Amino acid sequence: YAAIIVALNPLVMGLMDWYRKSIYEKVSLSEIFSPYKKEHVMSNIGTMVLMQLYTFLWSLLFVVPGIIKSYSYCQTAFIKAENPHIPANRAIELSKIMMEGHKADLFYLHLSFFGWMLLSGFTYNILGIAYVYPYYFSALSFAYVEVKADAIAKGLISASEFNPVQEKYIVE
Repeated sequence: YAAIIVALNPLVMGLMDWYRKSIYEKVSLSEIFSPYKKEHVMSNIGTMVLMQLYTFLWSLLFVVPGIIKSYSYCQTAFIKAENPHIPANRAIELSKIMMEGHKADLFYLHLSFFGWMLLSGFTYNILGIAYVYPYYFSALSFAYVEVKADAIAKGLISASEFNPVQEKYIVE
């Protein structure tokens, strides 16, 4: 299990960040592996493990609080990928702030892909690899950009907490 955490968490973070960046510009596929950079890999793994630990602990209460908290924490990977210098707890806190009032929206987005995921299962995941997963990850990336822009516009978070190089991605 530890090997999976070490290997997959930064990969998921890199994949999500690659989709976010590709909204605005052409990005090399090697960018998917950017969370594995030596200076940030342990911080990235720690952030994702902490987020998963918090979700697990909330799930111990009952299933519903765990699901709600998983939606609260869902933007953490995007935030950490965008600003690798941000502390883990601050990335999780920013995600909670950004998702306030948007958890149901993201739930409906996930629900809208249920049929596609089911259909993908019937095709031995060929449809998922070829169409559904890129579509799904793109939709999640657009949702992140919109939720972040909304939180910044409402003054809940500051754009300066994100990578200054990436500020051009903020939709005004």
